[in-house]
Amino acid sequence: MISIAIIDSGVYYEHPKLKEYHFNGVSISEKDGKYVVTDDIIDRAGHGTAVTGILCQAGIEADFYIVKVFLTEEMTVEPDIMMKALEYIYENVQCEFILMSLGTPILDNAAALIDICEKLSERGTQIVSAFDNSGCLSYPACIKSVIGVDSADYIREKGAYEIINGDGVIDIRARGGLQRVCWVEPSYRLVTGTSFAAAHAMVSMVSAYEAGARNKEGLLAYLRSGAKRVIEFDKINGGRKSLFHIAKAIVYPFNKEIQTVLRYSDQLTYSITHVCDEPLHGCVGKDADKLLFGTGSKKRTIENIYDVFEYDDFDTVIIGHLRELSMITNKPLLKNILEKCLDANKNVYSFDNVNEYHEMVEAAAAKDLIFSSPVCSMGFPAGRLGRLWVSSKPIIGVFGTSSRQGKFSVQLLLRQIFMEKGYEIAQLGTEPASLIMGMDKIFPLGYDADLPFRNEDAVILLNEMVHEMEMQEPDVVLVGGQSCTIPYDVNHIYDLTFSQWDFIVGTNPDLIVLCVNPQDSQEYISRTIHFLESIGHARVIGLVLFPMQLEQEWYGFSFKSMRLNDDAYNAHREVLEGFFHLPVYRLCKSGITDLCAQIIESLSSDA
Repeated sequence: MISIAIIDSGVYYEHPKLKEYHFNGVSISEKDGKYVVTDDIIDRAGHGTAVTGILCQAGIEADFYIVKVFLTEEMTVEPDIMMKALEYIYENVQCEFILMSLGTPILDNAAALIDICEKLSERGTQIVSAFDNSGCLSYPACIKSVIGVDSADYIREKGAYEIINGDGVIDIRARGGLQRVCWVEPSYRLVTGTSFAAAHAMVSMVSAYEAGARNKEGLLAYLRSGAKRVIEFDKINGGRKSLFHIAKAIVYPFNKEIQTVLRYSDQLTYSITHVCDEPLHGCVGKDADKLLFGTGSKKRTIENIYDVFEYDDFDTVIIGHLRELSMITNKPLLKNILEKCLDANKNVYSFDNVNEYHEMVEAAAAKDLIFSSPVCSMGFPAGRLGRLWVSSKPIIGVFGTSSRQGKFSVQLLLRQIFMEKGYEIAQLGTEPASLIMGMDKIFPLGYDADLPFRNEDAVILLNEMVHEMEMQEPDVVLVGGQSCTIPYDVNHIYDLTFSQWDFIVGTNPDLIVLCVNPQDSQEYISRTIHFLESIGHARVIGLVLFPMQLEQEWYGFSFKSMRLNDDAYNAHREVLEGFFHLPVYRLCKSGITDLCAQIIESLSSDA
């Protein structure tokens, strides 16, 4: 006879529908920091009785082993108690199934829960678990070795279900709509929820098991033929591919994005052997460090890109944006450089999308070379059905009011300072240089981005990226968006920054750093802050004031900028702090160090 362990609020075995069944089990609770195991399995909440009643009324012939745990009003369980219940079953109970019509959306130590679920699966015990009723992805239902159950409103028959053929997160949906179930007081109750869908799915699992199906894959495969519907998703592992290994690289051209890479080259895990540019760009022969920092020693002289392919001291060519330079020179520069790289057997990481030249990409692959760009590996995580992960780690977001105000520099400095303080950092960037600067993930929203996702799909993918970074167990997750969080005006559809809004919702930061310019009006900064704090649950913790001011601006086009001296900068800072009652930080190592200290203090007080 099949044995089923039910982790829930216990069972009211005196219920008229349950009297003829025999129940064994234990109660697990925590008292004074110690776990207490007793034989009290009587249900006083009703939830466990309802779940058990669905199984019994379906006529299942099984031995039921009850593991009673305390449930909150939201019918969730404390992660530590859930872990202890699973460990107890692993060590003391032999069973074919574990039914968990409960779980938790937030888990600090997912690795331990995944490990015990996999151990149970390997020994032949299959866990069937319900997802959270709030709509988020929850544990243990989302774990690959667990059969995760959701509810489908259109399914009203007790034995009906549908199979989700995605990537193993949501596996089956069953009847979770309004239904009459056994209860404690009163004896019956009308309820809805994924908890009861999981119980109905359990009935189908038992039928599949009795027919000879085993393990998660076998059970779901057997049930496909009897499903009301099978939902197929492409199994795409997109948007989560790491950057290929780079040992030595050259960079080209000497433009804004590449200059940022050079400024923070001390954070790279590889060396830059040549700084290159187009000969007509006017920088060839000049000292790169003098152009960047005002001082230099010609250790990094800018070279003609077409002269360096004779060298063997690099394996990768990092190519910045070339569209504007191509229009100026009237040459297909990206195509030309890709041809050079293909002939010289060099890998490529291009900020512009190389898929336009798919024949060269395929030719490179045939030579074991990699021609890649930020959008090449973007894909959609399958089978989520709209459910999102709830973050378990603090997320810090860096956003801005406009372009060219050092947002990417703030992100790089924050990471550097956090790491110097001993914190483990995971980071998601939107600049095309994010991966080559050592960030973990990229969602390219910057100049000339051509993403295959919009709106809800983008939110789901971003949410998945953040979750994958959290699985690395960092102390802090850093994310950074693009300019113009909200539009100045709404005169054209392109004034609306939809992708920026998707990014904010998809990453859902806890604290936000807002980069501002001296010429930004207080009204515009105020609207931006209100928007950022209303679109999610974040609060703006401080402002980073960019130390350059535009002298002329006409309809968004800047003509000349000047660096603020200390007196002018401090005057702007005092005005902003007095108006917004927020600290204002300078964009430099010392200023961002102070910002980092403020973030740490805020996270400590929030905890």
